[in-house]
Amino acid sequence: MRNARVRLLLDDPHEAFLSVTRRAAPRQILVASPWVSDAGLARDRARHLLDRARRHRAEFTLVTRSRETAGEALAGEVDRYPRGHVLLNLALHAKVYLSVESDRTILVVGSANLTNGSAWLTEVAVLLEFPPSRSIARSIRAHLMSQRRGARR
Repeated sequence: MRNARVRLLLDDPHEAFLSVTRRAAPRQILVASPWVSDAGLARDRARHLLDRARRHRAEFTLVTRSRETAGEALAGEVDRYPRGHVLLNLALHAKVYLSVESDRTILVVGSANLTNGSAWLTEVAVLLEFPPSRSIARSIRAHLMSQRRGARR
């Protein structure tokens, strides 16, 4: 990737992702996490991303293992958003946070599920910032869903 900036995240990767994208006007947000907390800090962060998508009429995709691991309340909120998608993959292990904006793409890949525990666990992630690319978003989404087992929308 040309002109990519890479940053190692040794603290809370979710806070770093929110901080870097705070003033962004996303076109697309994708969150892939096998487990998503439906309460506390993780819920607040997920809702903040969904609210940002609503405000900018961006597509929002949540990829997780099941509706139960996503938390019914959050999955329901995403389902009710006209540009929201909940995609299920029982084989999901990846943790990916993506924001495609008009002037850049932000991608965080690491070990942190979108759970409350990730705020205090020892997590490592890499944040990449590069020119805007919907093809990267499509490739990631396609890969996350290519080997889905026992899953549905």
